[in-house]
Amino acid sequence: METKPDAFNAGSNCRFFVFWLAGLIAAIGSGMTSFGIGVYVFERTDSAFVKSMISLAAFLPTIVVGPFAGALADRFDRRKLIVLSDGLSTLGVLLILYAVYFTNSNIFLIGCGVFLSALFSSMIEPAAKATVSDILNEKDYTKASGLLQLAESARFLISPVICAMVMAKGGLEAVLFIDLFTILSTIGAVICISRGLESKESTNEKGLGKQNLRQGFAAIKNNAGIRVLVIFMILLTFMVGSLQELSTPLVLSFTDAKALSMMITIAALGMVASSLYLGIREIKGNKIKIFSISAFGAGAAMVGFGIQEKVWLVTLFGFLFFATLPFMNSIADYFVRVNIPNTLQGRVFGIIGTISQIGYLFAYAFTGLLSDFIFRPLLSEGGLLASSIGAIIGVGTGRGIGLLIMCEGFALMILAIFLPASKGLSGLKGIGN
Repeated sequence: METKPDAFNAGSNCRFFVFWLAGLIAAIGSGMTSFGIGVYVFERTDSAFVKSMISLAAFLPTIVVGPFAGALADRFDRRKLIVLSDGLSTLGVLLILYAVYFTNSNIFLIGCGVFLSALFSSMIEPAAKATVSDILNEKDYTKASGLLQLAESARFLISPVICAMVMAKGGLEAVLFIDLFTILSTIGAVICISRGLESKESTNEKGLGKQNLRQGFAAIKNNAGIRVLVIFMILLTFMVGSLQELSTPLVLSFTDAKALSMMITIAALGMVASSLYLGIREIKGNKIKIFSISAFGAGAAMVGFGIQEKVWLVTLFGFLFFATLPFMNSIADYFVRVNIPNTLQGRVFGIIGTISQIGYLFAYAFTGLLSDFIFRPLLSEGGLLASSIGAIIGVGTGRGIGLLIMCEGFALMILAIFLPASKGLSGLKGIGN
């Protein structure tokens, strides 16, 4: 096996640390912009629909561009691709600044800027994930995934707090300038780690588009265990998207925005705690069983999240839910790295990233409809389930939302029980004992 610099042992070089720090800075900057634009647009339009359309504009490029971004990551030098994509993403930020300064905050232009920035940013993730495989040894993959998820969680834990303080002083414009600075700093960091690192640019492959994508799809199709993981990750992202979409109306149905912000912050700490743990300790034992236990725990946390209108209870189970995600994500990433050849990992990560995001798409499209038109009426005063289930979990505006979250949680728990019996998963390399 090729020897790579070990970023976790004494005396090793600092490439991975620089790469991780760049990801942390980028996550904080982009998280500030995402949070700031959401607040800015909602305050000016007083429309949840307009805000959701802006969110959709930020989300769609991931679905459309992901597989092509993965193919590019395998065809060209991955570090150069990251630098180019980061640089082009500044065009979207500049367009948003133009809309704020010169068009009286034209919402359409802001949406175009969000889409443009997301379009180029979505090309970075497959190259960044595949770069980790270039830098580290196989035994460090799960620890690296934990640290990368820790950096990614900063957009939920740190960014909103910093963004709120910056906007209070300098408005959205100040937030956008900070984002531009973080982009430039991460470009410098990636250039730094590229020195002396072997380029993965391919000079022999031709037919970048369809041929490379077919190779990525074939790598997934020919591995039954990876196929099972992809299907599960679609379902998991649906659950995560549902909780993200429904938590705000659920919590605000019985308390205020201040309590909601505290709940979100503490829940994000669950992801931070698990990511820190995984960054320090390797996942040992049967990884399929650990994956299944984590999925069962996530489902149980969803049930607890929706069962009662108590801030401390919702906060506790929100923390537990997000604490399970890094374990599942790290193990899924590990299996892809171990079971897919390095030369295909960029496009495979791109394809898996795109396919798994479909779960979010369905969550954003349907959970609001299910909540408002099916579950909420069931547990309203005089509703069909008011005298039965309502006697246990309560009746009112948010109780139907709670029931929907609980139903999804029970479904995830049942699915987790059957995961270890999957023949496809049992055939994966690197399961461990």
